[in-house]
Amino acid sequence: MLYRNAGKDKPLADALQHKLIQVTGFRNRGVKQRTDLAVLRFTGGPSVLIEFGFISNTGDRTFLIDRDNRITLCKAILEVVN
Repeated sequence: MLYRNAGKDKPLADALQHKLIQVTGFRNRGVKQRTDLAVLRFTGGPSVLIEFGFISNTGDRTFLIDRDNRITLCKAILEVVN
């Protein structure tokens, strides 16, 4: 989970990270501040970049290929941002 601004974006990043680790069981790599990513340069509300695992990791890939797991991820994100 990547975020740009510690005051504005980090609380959302922390909440999403916590929830997504709960539903995936993936290793918690924490949240990281990245000020150099254009995708995070929004001025409105908070913004984060979610990384759902690694395609090169068989376990991550198998989890993410499953439609029901992707729906679970979407519901988890909705629960946090809603």
